[in-house]
Amino acid sequence: MKKFPLYLLFVLVFLGWIVSCESEESKVDAVKDSESSISADEQSGPASEPSFSVPTVNHAHWETIFNLQQQIMRNPEGVELRKQLCQQAYFNQNQALTVIGVARRTHPETGQTIPMGYSKQAAFTDAGRWAAYLQRWLENDFQPDFGNISEAVDAHSEVVREEVIGDSLYMEVVFQYVGEGN
Repeated sequence: MKKFPLYLLFVLVFLGWIVSCESEESKVDAVKDSESSISADEQSGPASEPSFSVPTVNHAHWETIFNLQQQIMRNPEGVELRKQLCQQAYFNQNQALTVIGVARRTHPETGQTIPMGYSKQAAFTDAGRWAAYLQRWLENDFQPDFGNISEAVDAHSEVVREEVIGDSLYMEVVFQYVGEGN
């Protein structure tokens, strides 16, 4: 009886791993596709919820929001910066928060390209974290300091813009404001 060549076993395991990685990315894309096919009734939610609509934000306003987010990351105790960001990113008439999520496109250690689905998921999660801070700041006199919460907003949302610049994916997401009194 012939023995199965060891190198052939390694090749088969490697090919199986590659196929599973590709299928994971397609699963993420399939989930996103199925989420985007939710009916308008499901997206709007119960009739008792406040009206949520996506505000129009031009590129200069988008940059202002992003720059304020960056300044807050460098100065987490800066209450005045938090106030400025809330003024720019909260749209009362739309019951909306507009934030920018950021994710890498290449792995910092290996230099390998990160699948776009994973980068999109990371950027969306980052945006949700920013929205959670905005909600807290609007409800709690601009407290807590940046870096002190680890949650994300779970509310109606819409990805408005995606842009790859250099090694980063920038994603503008509008979340429904679900704060106090709403």
